[in-house]
Amino acid sequence: MLMNKKVRVLKKSLAISAFFSYFLSALGLANLPADNAVPGGVAVVPLSDISEQLPNILFGQKKVLAYTVDGTWFAIVGLPQDILPGKYLITVNWSEESQYRRSFRVHPLSAIKEQRTIVLPDHLQNISVNPLSMEEQIIESNEPYNGQPSVETDFNFQQLVTSGSYIPYGRILRSKNSSELIDHPWVTYLTRPEEIIRSPGRGIVQQIYLSESSGISVVIDHGNGLKSVLNHIRETILKPGENIETGDPVGITTPLEDTDFGRADWFLILNETLIDPLQFTTSS
Repeated sequence: MLMNKKVRVLKKSLAISAFFSYFLSALGLANLPADNAVPGGVAVVPLSDISEQLPNILFGQKKVLAYTVDGTWFAIVGLPQDILPGKYLITVNWSEESQYRRSFRVHPLSAIKEQRTIVLPDHLQNISVNPLSMEEQIIESNEPYNGQPSVETDFNFQQLVTSGSYIPYGRILRSKNSSELIDHPWVTYLTRPEEIIRSPGRGIVQQIYLSESSGISVVIDHGNGLKSVLNHIRETILKPGENIETGDPVGITTPLEDTDFGRADWFLILNETLIDPLQFTTSS
């Protein structure tokens, strides 16, 4: 009886989702990300302005992605993991003479996500969960590509690997006896050694570099200030300036020492802010 009720609820949820997708598509908004104004998410703020001119939008001192659908502009604001719920402002500049502010609200995480604590299993408690510092010594670096991507940002992404498990974006505990929550504003994949890592979205390879702690890193520019950084790659044949499509091979995972796992990390950066990559994937 309970199972039948769950199935009915699931079917209803899928039907609502399908209708919502059809509705957005009919309006020409299918490429817009869903409004997810929570820590680690994105706030989609309509500007109610119809113009061919690109607006300059700021959230504090950070430039915000401006996205247009049929001449109507939207601000896509990346929200950091530590942002507090409340009302915030963006500044919209059309010219030196035309400037205004638009407000939006950041909501708290749902009770399920807020109360969920990710505890690492015993055999992974020594895994490094420290983010890669961009100030680390770069042993070998390719000249970055500074051109503009020739693709339109569409916010449709896929997982880096086709099998295995992952540590999601959020906060984790090393063990059940630990009391310290560690920020983990990216996704760590644990899969078979030398598993193929695939591009989460289309774009241009902006830079490839090597560091002692994270192996080979590949930076993919998806356009409009949206970038992926893929870490812990063992081998890659890509070069800066190459076009890459969703699902194209990027490299293979780095084996984790003293385990049977391979590892890959996915950072998603929207205008200098680390956001949750999985909010844009079609499945988890």
